[in-house]
Amino acid sequence: MKRASKDRIERGDVVEVRGEMREVKAVRRNEHRPEDLVLVFKTGPALRVRAGDVSADRRGKWRVR
Repeated sequence: MKRASKDRIERGDVVEVRGEMREVKAVRRNEHRPEDLVLVFKTGPALRVRAGDVSADRRGKWRVR
């Protein structure tokens, strides 16, 4: 599995969060804490994660630990 960088997760990617698959609507980054990402999903609440806590098997399919 490869680790996510802040430039790799993008709109339209699918992320598995707590057993649910969610489509990413937007990815927000904080310039003061570049290791943190805020994932905004089409459904459900937004989620703040550390880039190192997101991994992928292949492009467009991500999993949050």
